[in-house]
Amino acid sequence: VPAPVLELLYQGMSERRLSLTLCEGGRGGAEGSERAITLALPPFTVLAATTVPSALDRAFVSRFGLREHLEPLDDAALASLAATKARARRFELTAEASDQVAAHARGTPRELLRLLDRALHHAAAHDRRLLDRAYVNEVLAQLGYDEEGLSRTERRCVALLRGSPDPIPASRLARLLGIDRGTLTEEVEPWLVRRGYVRITPRGRSPAPPRRTTADGAIPQLLGSAARRNSAAQPVRASRGPP
Repeated sequence: VPAPVLELLYQGMSERRLSLTLCEGGRGGAEGSERAITLALPPFTVLAATTVPSALDRAFVSRFGLREHLEPLDDAALASLAATKARARRFELTAEASDQVAAHARGTPRELLRLLDRALHHAAAHDRRLLDRAYVNEVLAQLGYDEEGLSRTERRCVALLRGSPDPIPASRLARLLGIDRGTLTEEVEPWLVRRGYVRITPRGRSPAPPRRTTADGAIPQLLGSAARRNSAAQPVRASRGPP
């Protein structure tokens, strides 16, 4: 947030007024003029939300008396939201289909609605109004998710870590994945860490045993028919090197 905007907000929050300077440009080479005005504000409440608290100015945060940390929604709440949103668009999800969409949503309504939107678009294109678990699985597979809910990038990240004899620093891991460091730490890693696939250590990132594996310990394959199309993909090994 620009500093001048924050200063105005501080004044409004503490004094319930805004001091503004209005500039009027001159015409025909004449100099412009300025005049100061003060706007009185009625009682108001400021609500703020962020996924990156460290990016907020400390002086700004200190002005909020009530601060809450919201945990990701559980799968039951997300499944209920999926079913409600589907009905609003004149589709019907079975309970198992709602659970499956919720399991892939990373605990956030935004991701849930994105996945649900893709599933409903796919169903509409095929003149289908009832979506069961198998149908949702097919759509998720086409989007690149496996049975554990991992995306292609997440699977490749796990494969790189499992193929490296040493922990891989975040900057190097991001280069190997072809993404920037911020995308790795903010979008790829959180779900992998939460699900127990990745450990963050002082030396870098290292693999952790997943909750469920196939019989040979490999990362689960894609759902549905997409699994057959992607079964030839091999994990990429990371070579040793400096950070």
